[in-house]
Amino acid sequence: MGNRPPFFNTLFRSSRAAVAGMMALTLLGIGLMFLQLSYPELKSVHEARVVVTAENMVRRGDWVAPVFNDEIRLEKPPLPYWVVAATRTIAGSMEEPVFRLPSAVMGAAGVLLAALCARLMFGRNAALLAGVFTALMLMYVIEARLAEVDIYLTFCVTVCLFLMCHICFGTHRRDWVWLLLGAAVAAGGLAKGPVIFIFAVPLILLGCLLYPDRRPKAIWFVGCLGVFAILSAIWPLLVIQRVGWDTVRDVWFSDIMRNVAEYTRQRRPWHFYLTRYLMVAFPWSVLAGAAALLPFWKEVKANRTLWRKTLFLVLSMATVILAFSLVRKKKIDYLVPLAPIIGILIAAAWDIIRDNMARRTPAARANRILLSAQAILFIAMGAVALVYSFFDPLNRTALMILAGIGLCLGGAAGVYFINKNMPTAALMGQGAGFLLFGYLLFGLFVPQENVRISPARFCSAAREVIDDAPVVYFKGRDDTLVYHLDRTIQRVGSTTELRTFLDQHPDAFVLVRHRFLDEAQSVAEHIVFHHPRMRDLELPLPEFPFGNEDDEAHEEEVLGDTGYYYNIYILKAGRWDAPPRIFDTYEVEAPSWLTAEFLWVGFGLIAQTMFFMRFLVQWIASEKAKQSVVPVLFWWLSLSGGLMLLTYAIYRRDPVFIFGQSTGVFIYLRNLWLIYGYKEPTAGAVREKSDVLEESVAFQNHGASD
Repeated sequence: MGNRPPFFNTLFRSSRAAVAGMMALTLLGIGLMFLQLSYPELKSVHEARVVVTAENMVRRGDWVAPVFNDEIRLEKPPLPYWVVAATRTIAGSMEEPVFRLPSAVMGAAGVLLAALCARLMFGRNAALLAGVFTALMLMYVIEARLAEVDIYLTFCVTVCLFLMCHICFGTHRRDWVWLLLGAAVAAGGLAKGPVIFIFAVPLILLGCLLYPDRRPKAIWFVGCLGVFAILSAIWPLLVIQRVGWDTVRDVWFSDIMRNVAEYTRQRRPWHFYLTRYLMVAFPWSVLAGAAALLPFWKEVKANRTLWRKTLFLVLSMATVILAFSLVRKKKIDYLVPLAPIIGILIAAAWDIIRDNMARRTPAARANRILLSAQAILFIAMGAVALVYSFFDPLNRTALMILAGIGLCLGGAAGVYFINKNMPTAALMGQGAGFLLFGYLLFGLFVPQENVRISPARFCSAAREVIDDAPVVYFKGRDDTLVYHLDRTIQRVGSTTELRTFLDQHPDAFVLVRHRFLDEAQSVAEHIVFHHPRMRDLELPLPEFPFGNEDDEAHEEEVLGDTGYYYNIYILKAGRWDAPPRIFDTYEVEAPSWLTAEFLWVGFGLIAQTMFFMRFLVQWIASEKAKQSVVPVLFWWLSLSGGLMLLTYAIYRRDPVFIFGQSTGVFIYLRNLWLIYGYKEPTAGAVREKSDVLEESVAFQNHGASD
């Protein structure tokens, strides 16, 4: 800590308002994790498994052997079940705000721990920045709002990182912290199993390798292993005692083989996680890409202490990505525990960039381009939200327009303040834009989404039909139905098994997707309930951050994982005289006036308006100066409007238009290059020039006297 570069504390010397602004952004970002936890309604099978298993623990009074859908569930360790079950016991009911509250608390704690880690590594200023970047990562916020196991693992990994920072970067050597580290790794194992080693082992090995003076004495390391072994072994031993070794062995072995050993069924390339890394860091993807190369920055390589710290973080992250790239099953959720590390790296990179811009170093120009690209990403996000608003027929259009405008304004503020050499103000502008987007998204947009797609409403209508009768799912599974229907759902994989089940349960109902409807109707011919496919869902669906990314063979689980019950049928084998009931859905269509031609014309008008604004800006600046002047903003508006008009001209295939705008873009770029390419003379150069002038004046005076 004593060798920390001085530029990591410039914010505290410059402005208390900036510090307050950073703290406000962090707290408001944490507020997103607690906002409207009732929405969205439970739509993820991963969340359903945690919630239903925890509810069964409370009802059965057995907190040792997890049970889901009347089956022993040992594929995942019990820590999330225990936490949710304890929360449900205290609250007295199992609803979305109850079972999601622990996740939000752990998400908020993870932000604070990331800030503390940055404080130990880079100083107070980096701590504030790390809190901002971590709290305003969309993927991290989404995971903190869901009762899934990933946020539990993320919290445990962040605790491990915090303890390793204490060990390696603390002012004093504290070997007893290794005991806490063993407990944290054990907690991670109880959260998601052996996957904790992929995150914790690189942190430990790299810490010992890069900081050999902080390696523990043998007794403390043995104690760390002992604490881990004891805490990790208690639950497996109790489960083996309860259900038997054969059952435990079969479940664990099959789960390991399915997730790790089947390399021949690999569906995604090894570099899958390189792009997903940027998605996890969204909306700070541009900065995250640059921060991943932080140890190679000239400013970092010049300071060995800083270089080792950044290398510790980057190599830990790279090792995790490489390890996950070698397994068959690849999901973006696996990288969520890296979010705090990414936030810390971005904070360090941002502070170096800000110092370069303040001191106008040779790297300042490249840094300004990097920050401008990050701000442009915000503008692009806002444009996407604005375009989507035209396709939204419900009363959320105004919300999406406001959200899009918020992001665009945040990005525009970023570009403006970066141009003014004020990166801290640029960060606050972008953060405010993202917060406006987030509060509209989670506070208003997501709750209204349930008007259109409501699993609870569908299951409530289904319960009116099936009442308390047994239910069987034919050729598929959807674990969200177990939660929403609040009953056990048997599964069968053939018509023979289905016929046997219906013979044993004559009053049972059959759930089936459309693709297997004909097979199921050969046994249960009557359709009693149907959820039609909505027309808007025939469009390509977005990739949900919490979605199932298994191979294509599990279509039913993919559909159920996002909570879409469309094209599902309820059949009956016995006598059924009532006509089939169709679930009431909302048909979503784009307005008839919204065509590609309309959008292009609108784009062209916006481009022309921006191009015209340059004359207005130049006129205002000239009136203020009482002479003809050309401000810098004139060239930026010319470049932006020119590029947009060039795009429009290419669409129209107008050669005259294309030639004129392409020539203009070159001229605008050249003027901006001349403006920003001019290097201000250094103090030494000014002093040398002053000395030359003094000598020249003295020589002239001497000549005059002669």
